[in-house]
Amino acid sequence: MQRLKRKHVGIISEEGENSVS
Repeated sequence: MQRLKRKHVGIISEEGENSVS
């Protein structure tokens, strides 16, 4: 899910994986 990480940065921020941002 590395590709979605950048697109769903907002949704991932909920999981606490917003480190990509």
